[in-house]
Amino acid sequence: MYFVIKNSLISIVVISLSGWLFVHGCKEYRIKTVDDPVALLKKNDLPRFPQVPYKLGQRDYYNNSNETAAEYLKIAISGDIFFISAWLRWRKSKLPRTI
Repeated sequence: MYFVIKNSLISIVVISLSGWLFVHGCKEYRIKTVDDPVALLKKNDLPRFPQVPYKLGQRDYYNNSNETAAEYLKIAISGDIFFISAWLRWRKSKLPRTI
């Protein structure tokens, strides 16, 4: 009787651990394989840290990708409307580039 209870408890622990690892692995896979990181950021209406989309927008701005930079910066502005450097960078990304 003792061995049956012991083996049952061990089985329950192992099954619950494997279930937790499966769910965690699915979440990690979904985050790492997302094609559009902007879509991942848009899920939250107001991002908690507007500096993150600001830095992503700044990176895309310097890589000459104005459309995605404008999207990131718009997310940063929606997180903090007094984020002046995000407003200025967003406006610069909307202007046409000159050589």
